[in-house]
Amino acid sequence: MTLTSKDVQYLIQQGENNSHKLSLLKKYLAGNKSGDQSEIQTSPVSQDNLSQPDKELTRAAVLIPIFSPNKPMISQNDSQNSISECPSSPEMEKDYHLIFTLRSNTVRDHKGQISFPGGIIEKEDNSKIETALRETEEELGISEDNIMVLGKMEDLITVTGYRITPVVGEVMFPFEMTVNRAEIDQVIQVPLNHLLDKKNVGEMMIEYEGKPYNLVTFQYKKHIIWGATARMLKRFLRIWRKLPE
Repeated sequence: MTLTSKDVQYLIQQGENNSHKLSLLKKYLAGNKSGDQSEIQTSPVSQDNLSQPDKELTRAAVLIPIFSPNKPMISQNDSQNSISECPSSPEMEKDYHLIFTLRSNTVRDHKGQISFPGGIIEKEDNSKIETALRETEEELGISEDNIMVLGKMEDLITVTGYRITPVVGEVMFPFEMTVNRAEIDQVIQVPLNHLLDKKNVGEMMIEYEGKPYNLVTFQYKKHIIWGATARMLKRFLRIWRKLPE
C-alpha cells in the first residue's frame, strides 16, 4: 500500500492524539489512589462478597490491554518519517481497541468465558504488574517489552473468592500474538467506541450458591462479556469517560 504525504500526516496526528489520551489516563490512574468504591460493587441484589476477609481471597491480576491502530510506527532510521505499518481496515482506523480472550473448555476455572489475560499471583512474582504481564505473555505471546503499563485500577473482589488487580497497559501497534491454545480458544479485539455505546450494555441474572446476582453485560457480535470481566470493563469505561478529549 502506497501512502501519500497527506496519509502520513493524518496517521501521525492520530498517533499524537491517542498518545495524549493515554497520557491523561496514566495520570488519572496515578492520582486516583482511593478509588471509587461505588464502582466496585454490583447492584443492591448482590454485595458480591465484599465483606470476606482478605486472607480467604485468592490474589490475581489481569491486564486490560488497549491499543490504537491509528498509531504510526515511525522508522528509527528514516528521517522522512516513513510508515512501517498502517491500519488494515476502516474499522481499525477509527478507534482504540481492547483485547479480550475466550477461555478454552480445558482450563480449571471460568471455562468458555470472555476474560482479560491474567491469572493467579505466583510466589515468584515481584508485583501484581509482573503477574499481569507474565500471564499476558503466556496466554497471548505478547512480550512485556511491547507493553507500556499505564497504571492499576482499584482491586475487585468476586463472589467466587478472588481479589483481582486490573493493570491497564498499552500494547504497542503493530504487535504479534502466539496464542496458547491450551488456555485460549479465541482472541477478541473490540473497538472501544462499541463498548462505550450504551445500546450494547445489558443485564443478566444468575444464581450462585442459592443467591441471585444481577450482573452487567456487554455484547459484541455473538459474544457476551459478563462477570468480573464486565465489572472491570464497566469501571474502566467510567474512567475513560472522565478524560477530556
